Amino acid sequence: MSTENAIGINANYTEEENKNIKICLEYMKIAYDPKQATAKNVAHLCTNDSKFIGQSTFPLASTVPEYSEVHGQVMKSISSLKLEKYNLVSAKEKVVTLRYTASGTFDGQEWHGVKANNKSATWHAAVIFELEGGKIKTMFKEWDKALMWKQLQLPEEEYTDVEKDLSVTLKNK
Repeated sequence: MSTENAIGINANYTEEENKNIKICLEYMKIAYDPKQATAKNVAHLCTNDSKFIGQSTFPLASTVPEYSEVHGQVMKSISSLKLEKYNLVSAKEKVVTLRYTASGTFDGQEWHGVKANNKSATWHAAVIFELEGGKIKTMFKEWDKALMWKQLQLPEEEYTDVEKDLSVTLKNK
């Protein structure tokens, strides 16, 4: 996925800021790849005490690798999920901000008993990463899950029931 036309991508960043951007883009590349999105595959990019904060995303995920794991579960149902483009890439010292457009089709496995219907969706999300020692320490994510779920024509309880969001992950703990 290209960052070519993203706002801020051509800014004059310090060497540290450029490294931090690359780390965050690598995390996103793995977390949005249906074949790679697991906690294990992103662990090398995260501090051992990383925190994930995303009340509108997966409220019960608490670490950055756990978010990747949960996201990987979603991509089993939305196997064509992909990052379309970065709208904003920005860095200031140890903080990196990304805003992006993503899309996907409910074309994979059942999602909590709902069969794939081949409906497509496009949405935007924003992520703020805090890095420490060249690794992701904190990830704040905002995403209107309801917009995506509605476009995919999933039942309302699928995007309003917090417990369902992480039931797959919580069973694996």
